[in-house]
Formats: sequence, C-alpha cells, structure tokens
Amino acid sequence: MSKISKLLQLYEKSSWLRAIVQLPPGGGSIDTLLAGKAAGINQKRVEELLENVNYQIEALDGNKINKSFLESEEFFEIFRTAAEIAARSANKEKRRLVAAYLSGAVRNGSITDLSTQILEDMRSMQPTHFQLLAILPIDADQGVNKKLPPEALREMPKEVYEKGMADLERYGFIRYNTAGIGTLGGGGGHWETTKYVRIFREHVQS
Repeated sequence: MSKISKLLQLYEKSSWLRAIVQLPPGGGSIDTLLAGKAAGINQKRVEELLENVNYQIEALDGNKINKSFLESEEFFEIFRTAAEIAARSANKEKRRLVAAYLSGAVRNGSITDLSTQILEDMRSMQPTHFQLLAILPIDADQGVNKKLPPEALREMPKEVYEKGMADLERYGFIRYNTAGIGTLGGGGGHWETTKYVRIFREHVQS
C-alpha cells in the first residue's frame, strides 16, 4: 500500500472527517430517514474525493511525495476544507476540481496564501461560475464582454450570464480597467481578465 493510500485512510480514523458527512443538527423537525440519506450521500462524495486524489497521484514515485507536508497543519486544513466542499456539493464538476486541487497540492508539497484562497473561493462557486470561467481567456488583460454571452454560451439566459460575470468580478477573475479614461485619446474603460484566471486554472488541473 502506498504512503498516500495509508494517509487517505484517515477517513476511517478521524472523527472530524467522519463528522463532515453527518447532517448538521437541526432540531427534532428533521426527518430521520432524510437525515440518514443525506449522511450517506455526503459519505459517498467524500470517499469519491479520496479515491480521485489517490488515482491522480498513485503514479508518483513515493520518494517524490513530501511526507512532512502531508503531516503538516497546512495540509490538514486544506484537506479538511476540501472534504467539506466535496460533501456539500451536488455538482460533479466542482467535486472533480476540488480533487484536482488537492492532488496538485500533494504533488507540489506546499501551499501558499493564494492557493488557500482558491479553495475558499471554490467553496462558494456554483456551476455557472465554472462554466463562465472555462470560456475566459487564460491570459491576463484580455477583453471580455460582461453583458453579452459569447457564442459558446448562447443558450445561457442573459440575466444569468450577467449575474455570473458580476460574481467573477467579485472573485477577482475580471476587472474594469479605467487606465485610459481621462487621457487624450485614451477612450473609455473596458472589462478584462486578471492573472487570477491562469493561477486558478493551474491549481485545478488534473
């Protein structure tokens, strides 16, 4: 059994990880059967996360895995957050991206403040956000239309597109560049991508 396989068996031993799959207390009004079903679904999602991570890194030479990082508080925190996100998300693509993120952290043997922020952003991101992010230019300073959906998303309602793009601005993927406003021949401002698009994608590549 590989070192990472042994590590991922934490699921069977750690009370905090087992607690993630349980439905939070909601009083006596919660139907017992429904609560049990929810716990079962959450458990399947967490197990899926662990299996995906193990699959993505099992080809690595064991000597290339930073065991001290895997046993660090930093890894513990992102592992716990990733498990929580996976357990609470019904979207398969979101769970896949979380697994890719965690696998990348294991391969790199380190995390940064920005990579931690990526995981926190994924916690609240919805399927629409991932759809929009997938069609954004990966390079920074590329123009985007915040109002009109591109051809690839022609079936997406305009109001959904506008709300999603507003959210991407809040997450830091796009910004309004006002550098030319007020200068001779500078024209008006425009919406463009930021460096965060590339950084985010690099952290969630399988």
